[in-house]
Amino acid sequence: MAEEKTRYHIRVKPILCLTAEEAIAGGVSVDEETVEAVVLFPNPVTADGYAVLRTEPEDVLAALTASQRGERIFPNRRQAMEYLRSQDPGMFRLYGVKEFHSLKREEVGADATGLSADDVLRQLSEFEEQDRKRDRD
Repeated sequence: MAEEKTRYHIRVKPILCLTAEEAIAGGVSVDEETVEAVVLFPNPVTADGYAVLRTEPEDVLAALTASQRGERIFPNRRQAMEYLRSQDPGMFRLYGVKEFHSLKREEVGADATGLSADDVLRQLSEFEEQDRKRDRD
């Protein structure tokens, strides 16, 4: 079986992040206290949920913001496949959710984001811009 991957997201947002700290930074605007760690496996036949992840190496992904990466989690396969088909061919891959782990903000460390205030503000504005764009579409 190919390599499993772990991503993080704020429970109320479908955007996947590389680290729990990045998810917390993106969740500031919704005041959500719970981050979910999601263990994913490639090429699922059936799963409890689905995710669409980019195919680039982790170091390339780390240079992008969560919004720029475009990795998302979905409750069903149909939605995940629609999103996958809407992206550039070969840029993304379908994964299945193997398990979820809930982490409280205190467990991750609210001050351990590793991001400056400017970085957090930039990410917040990108999330808000993306939400406005989605509302227009």
